[in-house]
Amino acid sequence: LFCGPPHNTTRPGIVMVDIMKGFLGYECLGKIIREHPGYEGYFYISDDVILKYWNFPEFDRERIWESSFLVSNPINEAPRTNWYWWNTQYGLNNCRRACENVAQMTLKERKLNGTRLLNNLLKNGNGTLRCFGSRSDVLYIPQRHAKAFAILSKTFYKHKVFLEIAVPTINRLLEQNENIARLPGHYLPGRLADPRASDSRFFWYLYFSHSEYRFIHPFKLHREGLDSKFNLVMFKFVFIEKIKTLTNCKPTFLQ
Repeated sequence: LFCGPPHNTTRPGIVMVDIMKGFLGYECLGKIIREHPGYEGYFYISDDVILKYWNFPEFDRERIWESSFLVSNPINEAPRTNWYWWNTQYGLNNCRRACENVAQMTLKERKLNGTRLLNNLLKNGNGTLRCFGSRSDVLYIPQRHAKAFAILSKTFYKHKVFLEIAVPTINRLLEQNENIARLPGHYLPGRLADPRASDSRFFWYLYFSHSEYRFIHPFKLHREGLDSKFNLVMFKFVFIEKIKTLTNCKPTFLQ
């Protein structure tokens, strides 16, 4: 399924959520879980991720999978680090308000035990209630956590908590740190002035030379000039052709 902001399209397979330039993109996953319950698991990637799903190592579908490092900050304290998103209008204050709503959840009204969830968060914060931050462009939620994730997603979305704060915090309301797995992948530097972020040749060098990467971010089709054109050609004639060979393969019978 594809997800994005409201649009006048009627094409099947498109879910519409006001994700505010991707800042609240996790609610795409929350809404899809609510509308399509019962699957073994749910895999979410951002629009600018190349996912080499055929190369996953012993992928445990009973675990939550994330994609990056963690930072954290006590819920009731000013930001201790200079991470940009803590101090924005989608930041730490919003996360605190969302957690206050979680504390009020009951099994009768929301089908979740808010006290139990916050105890999980407390343990993950070594005895301090914390909001967490992490790159969140790749995410897998197993069935056993899916309903709870969808409910919590709606709450964090209501408070406009930024993707990279909402996702790791929700995950740590649901599960202990040691039980959350991490996919090996690569994040290119984010600044456009850095040629590693803007030069499409570097992207495809990483793609071909690092088989250990299960994903690479970001992959852009709207760069200026030759970078965009080269990415489009490689996407069509390398990546999509690779997927075709995997999805359209036929069994071979030996005589």
